[in-house]
Amino acid sequence: MPLPLGRLLIVAVAALSACCSSPSKPESVSNFRSAPSRFTFDGIDYEVAKAEITAAVADSNGEGYKLYWGIEFVSVDREVEGDFISPCIDFSLQPNIANWHDLAGVKMQWSTPINPETDARYGLTYVYDHQLISSGSLEITSRDGDLFRIVASGQNEEGQKFEIDAPARFIGIFVRGTKSDNERTIQERLSRLIDASDLQGSRFELDADGKVGDSFYKPNADAR
Repeated sequence: MPLPLGRLLIVAVAALSACCSSPSKPESVSNFRSAPSRFTFDGIDYEVAKAEITAAVADSNGEGYKLYWGIEFVSVDREVEGDFISPCIDFSLQPNIANWHDLAGVKMQWSTPINPETDARYGLTYVYDHQLISSGSLEITSRDGDLFRIVASGQNEEGQKFEIDAPARFIGIFVRGTKSDNERTIQERLSRLIDASDLQGSRFELDADGKVGDSFYKPNADAR
């Protein structure tokens, strides 16, 4: 089973770093909420079951806290050659933005599965196992509230190609901390990296081991 994106961002945040361009001017916001979504994998069309944008503030390899973004698409099960499958695709990126609204306009393109500067992957596909996305492109073209239109294409290491043109919802940002943290220090950590004025945080809670934990910041209702 593929890991949920939020947990991927937390437990494997070192791998969620990729080069992407600074946001360009996004296209005019259109009513893509009601537009049909496209999710094609290995030449077969699927319905989109889940499409989410999530981020995590974490200290990767002791290099200081950074903000990592991920976009996940999960399809509805479909019978293919007698077997029911549900392809999943996730992308990792690290855009230089001041507010989550500024995701609109972000672009990235790659021709190798691993970023040579960061030794991190650009993305994964999952059907029966995880495969690195060996080449591809992604553009966040516009925003409508907390929905962003994602246009992406590429192929994984096995040569399976995909195309996506669908909205993904911004869910929120996980902020990691240790037992020495509290709600105030967690809020300050997030605010140093991005404008958090329209985000509402949950109570900071430690994991079962009592050493590290996180708070989850989601967009305010009036910010959507």
